Formats: sequence, C-alpha cells, structure tokens
Amino acid sequence: MSERHERIVVVRNPVSTRTNSVETHVVSRLRETVPSSHVAEIWTPSGDHDEITEHVAESIQPGDTVVVAAGDGTGNAVANAYMYSHDSDGVRLAFLPYGNFNDIARTFTGKAAQRDPSLLLDASATTVSALPLEVLANDEHYRYAVLYATLGWSAVAASLFAHPETRRNLHQGRMGVGSSLVTAAKMYFATRRDSALSPFSIDNDERIHSAATDIAAVNGPVMAHLIRTNRPYYETDTFLTNTLDLSTLTRNARLVGSVGLNFAMGTRLVVPGDIVEGREFHFDHATLPIQIDGEFDELKDVDALTVRKDASEGAKRIDIIKTT
Repeated sequence: MSERHERIVVVRNPVSTRTNSVETHVVSRLRETVPSSHVAEIWTPSGDHDEITEHVAESIQPGDTVVVAAGDGTGNAVANAYMYSHDSDGVRLAFLPYGNFNDIARTFTGKAAQRDPSLLLDASATTVSALPLEVLANDEHYRYAVLYATLGWSAVAASLFAHPETRRNLHQGRMGVGSSLVTAAKMYFATRRDSALSPFSIDNDERIHSAATDIAAVNGPVMAHLIRTNRPYYETDTFLTNTLDLSTLTRNARLVGSVGLNFAMGTRLVVPGDIVEGREFHFDHATLPIQIDGEFDELKDVDALTVRKDASEGAKRIDIIKTT
C-alpha cells in the first residue's frame, strides 16, 4: 500500500440510499489504512445541486483524494466542483456506490475496491483524465456531465427518484430495484403520449424533429444499465448521441431490443447513435426536462441547447481513480 500524506476526503450525502453504511464500510476502513488525522469528511448540504457544488468547491484542497460515497447526483456535483475550482492541483476523485443510481462508481471503481475502499489508495490503482460533456443553454454554460445528459421523458422518469417520499423509501429499504422499475413503468404508460419534446432542429440541418420524446448524449460505456456503448468516451474528444421517440416502442425496435437484452441478460449489445464532438439543438422558447448524471432539472425559455467537449490544448479534465 502506498504512503500518501495528503488528505483523504470522504464526501457523504445524508439522504443517499446507503448513507448509513458509509461510516463502517468507508470512513472506518480508510482510517485503518492511513493515519486517522489524514481522513476528513464533507457532508453535503440538503440543498440543490448548485449549493452542493459550491460547498464542495470551497472545501477541497490541493492534493486531496476525494472519495464520493454517494450516488450519481452527488458525484456529478463533486465533478462540477472540481471543474469550477481554481486550485485543484493534484486533486483526484474516486467514486463508491452508495446512492440510488451509481453509474459513475460502477464505471470507474471495480467490485474489489467497492468492497474495500482502501484499494483506491493502492499504488496499483490508475488515474484517468476524463473529459466531461459540457451542456450550454442559450449559449451559456449550464453544467458538466461525467457520463451522460438526457432531455425529455427519461429526465422526467429520473425525477421520480428525486421525490422526497421516494428517496425516503429507498433510504429505509422499503423500495428496491423491482418496485422502482414498476413505478417507472406505470409512469411510462401514463405519460408516454404527452412526453414529446418541443419541435427542434439539429445543428445546421433545417429538418424539424416533431415526434421525439428524448435526446441522449452518452460519455461512457453504460447508462443506467440500459444504454451501452462499450467505449470509454470520457477519455476521448467524442461522445455518442441519439434522438428517440419512446412514445411508440415499435419505432425504436432495435434500441428497445438491445436495451431489454442488456438489462435482463447482462449482454453488451451496443445501442445505435452518432459519434460526435458536439451537437446543438434548436428550439423555440422551450421548457426542457433534463437530467445530467441522474440529476433532474427543468430549463425554461430555451432556444439553443448545446452539448460539446472542449478538447483544446489546456482544457481542464477530471482526474479520476480507476480500479479493475
């Protein structure tokens, strides 16, 4: 085990699904590995995404190893804090699955390190420099995404799990994966006919898309166990994007078939899409439901929504600990 003298900072979310396990399985285990005085904790405020991002950005210090023991929403807030920080020299992020959705943790952290967080500090752990997606609304920066951003019905579905009662049921163990899927399925059949996005065009193409329910931009190998690219786009200057009409599943038979087999049988069928460096969607003062790494929001009066990567020389990347 390598000796590290910088701080190990555990970021905890008090409303994460498995937050009660963090003290025993993460904090205590790390304090057995390095001097206890080197392990610090950041409890996220029970506010919105921007409050959490600001709080973490003010708390991290150069050289910190920041271990996010929460879900994707908290992980995204910490990643944004890293990107906004003016003094993140030597800071590395690591992710452990202690939330409702844990795609970030499962992308970068192997099962052994999930069980034993001390392996995150081992000399054999590698550090990858991830290039996040940047989302802009009306040409103004909105947020960074580590793994994915979606617009439309899928974003509304994600909002189900942000509801206080749903979070409470998950936190107390009264709602598992099965019941979560049933809830989402009921919502789908109740809302799919009313979930179309406002008409839009893409880039410089004048064709109008008027029967789409979703736009997806994916930066990693997997999204919610369903969308699979099998490619670490976060290491490249490209990402995968697709426009979908989920109101009638037969219109997306290939996608639905791939998604169903991936989820039910653990296959690795790659979903279709375009590989791009950036894409701009043009609306007319639209209200857009959006989720970024599982965190739901609603954007109003949107004329242009841009998803892109800044791969220019000197562009900031996120240093993330990756284990197998």
